[in-house]
Amino acid sequence: MRRERLIRPTVLCSDLVGLIRRVSVASGKKQQ
Repeated sequence: MRRERLIRPTVLCSDLVGLIRRVSVASGKKQQ
């Protein structure tokens, strides 16, 4: 149970990081 509780939030964080990276890359391309 403890592992599942820890894995779920980490997966959400990784998803958020992925979205942020995509947005940052897209904004960087637009600026160039």
